Amino acid sequence: LSVEKLRVVVMYQYKYYLLSSWLRPHHWYFVCVIYDAAENQFQFWIDGELLGTKVLTSTDVTPASDLTVGYIDPFFFVNSSLIGNVTQFNIWSRMLTPQEVEDFSLCRGSPAGDVIAWRREWEFRNASRHEVELRNLCHPKMSRLFRVFPPMTFLEGAYLCESLGGLIPTPTNLSQVTLMVAQAQALIPTCKVMWAGVTEDSTEGEWRFHSDGRLAPELPWAVDEPNGLHYENCGGFEAEGVVDDQCHGSRCPSCFLASEVFLTLRGSCETFVHNMKFLMTEEGDERTFVGYGDYRIVNNGTTWVWEDESAKEKVASLLPSVYNYPMGRRLWQLERPMCGQPSGEARTLLFSVCRPGEFSCDDGTCVPLDVRCDLKYDCRDHTDESNCSLVRLPSDYK
Repeated sequence: LSVEKLRVVVMYQYKYYLLSSWLRPHHWYFVCVIYDAAENQFQFWIDGELLGTKVLTSTDVTPASDLTVGYIDPFFFVNSSLIGNVTQFNIWSRMLTPQEVEDFSLCRGSPAGDVIAWRREWEFRNASRHEVELRNLCHPKMSRLFRVFPPMTFLEGAYLCESLGGLIPTPTNLSQVTLMVAQAQALIPTCKVMWAGVTEDSTEGEWRFHSDGRLAPELPWAVDEPNGLHYENCGGFEAEGVVDDQCHGSRCPSCFLASEVFLTLRGSCETFVHNMKFLMTEEGDERTFVGYGDYRIVNNGTTWVWEDESAKEKVASLLPSVYNYPMGRRLWQLERPMCGQPSGEARTLLFSVCRPGEFSCDDGTCVPLDVRCDLKYDCRDHTDESNCSLVRLPSDYK
């Protein structure tokens, strides 16, 4: 099992299935491979979903004498052993039914295989053992959670929230105002005034959602708001209702963010795909991005540093930017050689939540890939129309 594919090697035949989306780091997956002897083919399942089948070429089977889980002799394949955790490894002498596969994927029990059972005694070599409750192996569908960041300007808050794939909420009635203010103060007690996700940048008095430019409905304004003062073009809210404020003012941005935020780091010439994927973890106001293996991106108090924990060395350090966050296209100073560049030089790396089929704007937000270079600005920073070339075809081109 790799980040981008599920591969089975049997009778010297390599069969694999490319996944439609990369697997997420620090996340349990239920993987099932079923061999159909009558059709001489394999079925690939992940989390109870049948991905596809692969047919084998008929050949004689040599019985195995030893079974190794998670390890490949580096003499044959370097750096190919398991990076991660494994549990509930079982082998049956029969085909599992689709209902059994679904039950296993939803943690409805953990029956033991009749050929190989996970409950047996295993010999551990260069591996550690820890206990995990069965219910923690199954994940509910990702939901959006209400988050609050410390006080900052509207644009910085919008960048921070949206570059992590989130959305700054806008209360549409006083009940929502009361609820959001209470939620914010429960998370950060000093946050009594919040940013809302609306602005009137283009036309005075015409409030639109910052995320997509749609016209906002009538909002639950506080008394004497909006007050018509110029330069107060960003929306906020507090206990009394929604207010207009100066965009460079200081308020706490709230953000509806996925319960798990996954980002991909591109531009580092990494050999292994798993080294490109990171999960954001939070402790108080501090955020850390943890990779599949030994990489992590942390804030050392002055800047963001990409570290290799196994080598106990820095890979790169973020150079100063408009906002001191690593999301988006940013210049990094290399602390070790990368892609033919020596250490000490600057290199542009892209760190974003964008998925395949999406273009990453320089600010880390995402737009559909097919709007790239379509002569219309779709990124808020206009970078989807940067470095575009116009190709003129002759009239007789066929």
